[in-house]
Amino acid sequence: LNQHQPANESMITVICERGMLRFEYQKSWYRWVTEPEGDWQVGFQETLERDTLFQRQASAFLDYLDDTSPPLCPLSAGLQTLAVNLSILDSVKNRTWMEPAHFLSSIT
Repeated sequence: LNQHQPANESMITVICERGMLRFEYQKSWYRWVTEPEGDWQVGFQETLERDTLFQRQASAFLDYLDDTSPPLCPLSAGLQTLAVNLSILDSVKNRTWMEPAHFLSSIT
């Protein structure tokens, strides 16, 4: 997903045994349906400005630095995310499977 690429739209649909769940980033909502011809039910909707999520993340980080709130995730989860992203980039570059553990051992 590339937020700088027109159009900035993304959708994730999860198909389950008894229905479907759909998250639509550009509409800031998730919906679900349980019947084949049923209406979609809106579970949550919030209007977001372009920079809202970035501002929230930056504010949470500054709050953590001020010691007024806990971190959004533990360092270990951040390192795991970094390792996965690095392995994806390396896999594309080398056209081969890369284990995230390879990167974890080099950054810890």
